[in-house]
Parts: sequence; structure tokens; C-alpha cells
Amino acid sequence: MVEIILPQMGFAMENGMVLKWLKQEGEKVKKDETVCEITSEKITATIESPADGVLRKILVRENEEVPVSTVLAQIEEED
Repeated sequence: MVEIILPQMGFAMENGMVLKWLKQEGEKVKKDETVCEITSEKITATIESPADGVLRKILVRENEEVPVSTVLAQIEEED
């Protein structure tokens, strides 16, 4: 399993929120493909898949605020 993690996108960023999932559980994703949109106090950005595979489990729902470094979702890599 490969984890999608909420990155720290600024020195003062402590928390972030998933605005929208662009991929759903069970969908195939490609490395560097955008999977969700996030926001914090000062920035809105997109998160890309770190690997090819299937988005197996979304752990943080839309509009849920979580600390930096939280695992947002898990990708099961393809063989």
C-alpha cells in the first residue's frame, strides 16, 4: 500500500482540509494524476497520486480538517 499524505505547503501550515475528491474508492489512478483538492488558511492546491494503482481506501472525507502529515488515502499498487 502507498499512502497519500497531507503535505505541509507552507512553513506555518498546521492543518488542512480536503475540499473534493476527484477520484473515488475502487478507481484506477496513475502516478502524478490529481486525486483531490485541499485547502488551508492561505493556500488551495491539488494532491497527486504517488503511484500507479487503485484508490483502495479514502480515510479523510471532504470538508474534514486534519493535521499536516495525516494519511488521506491508500493506493494499492498494480503488479
